[in-house]
Amino acid sequence: MKRLSVISIVALLLATTQLFAQKSIHYPDSEPPWTISAAGGTSIFLGDVKQNKIMPTFFNKNELRFVAALGVEHSLSNSFRLRGRAAYSHVIGTHRPTNRYFQSFVYEGNLSVMFYPINAIWGYDPDRVANIYLLAGIGIVNYNSTLYTLDLLQTLGTRGYGNGKGISGMTLDGVAVGGLGLDVPLGSLVSLRFEMTNHMISSDEMDVVVSGFKYDAYNQFTVGLAFHFGSSKKSKAVIYEEAEPVEIIIPREEPEQIEEPVIIIEEVKPEPEIIPEIIEEKPVITTPERPEREYRVQILNNGRKTIDLNQLANRYRLNVHDIEASIYNGQNIYTCGGFVTYEEAVVLRDKLKSVHGIHDAFIVPFVKGQRVAKMPQ
Repeated sequence: MKRLSVISIVALLLATTQLFAQKSIHYPDSEPPWTISAAGGTSIFLGDVKQNKIMPTFFNKNELRFVAALGVEHSLSNSFRLRGRAAYSHVIGTHRPTNRYFQSFVYEGNLSVMFYPINAIWGYDPDRVANIYLLAGIGIVNYNSTLYTLDLLQTLGTRGYGNGKGISGMTLDGVAVGGLGLDVPLGSLVSLRFEMTNHMISSDEMDVVVSGFKYDAYNQFTVGLAFHFGSSKKSKAVIYEEAEPVEIIIPREEPEQIEEPVIIIEEVKPEPEIIPEIIEEKPVITTPERPEREYRVQILNNGRKTIDLNQLANRYRLNVHDIEASIYNGQNIYTCGGFVTYEEAVVLRDKLKSVHGIHDAFIVPFVKGQRVAKMPQ
């Protein structure tokens, strides 16, 4: 028994060497910071040379024309994005009472701010079916315009065509842009986008007629695709390793069997051999204690909403016991792991990025089980 006790003590000492298994989860708390968009649709003129005030006419010079646009966006936060956009459009207006018709070829560049009110109120949710946004911005337009008689198409006047201050002598004006749109995600990196905007020119000469309202304008309705890419600057992708206990199997020593002498007596059968009972010692499983100061990996900030841990674990093939829910600054956050050193957490981070495609996890400090802004010295 003494020898067996020594073996047990040695096995328990060896249990302090743990095997570390990397745990991963990806549930981003923001969209990728960059977006490229392409769209096409219709343009409608709103000015002096127009048959109806708002709705286009569809016969004898159809006023419903085309527009094509390309855009680049950068995320400022979950609620605001900055977008630069270039567009080419064809604009037409007719006015039968005065027998006039005009057309203009417009090149526009603008810079706009996009505001997502749903994200501002309820926080970002990658599973949201659709997201509404508002936009406002300013830009410049270069255009060539020609005014004709509607019946004979005789030229009555022009704007641009070498006489303007814009590109290649086109007319150069400022433009103010305002409108709204709807994003419908088709996946984690692609969304279908519907958008309607009004563009007000800084002059009343786009249709080569100066009268009435002193600013000409046109409306655009477009449908397009937005492609999101890049890693968020504000979240460092960090993953940490959590120790898994090693099952210790303690070897047991078989006791020696003592043979009792057999005394043969006439007509007396020998007594059965007595075998001592063998007591098995159960394996010892050790669980490491959590340190007072540790680095964990934040995988999700879900705002004021909570999320079921089993749902989160099943989505990314995780053990639900590896995910911890906490509250920090009134926000529901979810973390994995716990390390004494930052470097240990970095190893897990890199593996999650390369193997599991997690781009939005980041390392956060905890003291006595509570999330803190900075690890105290």
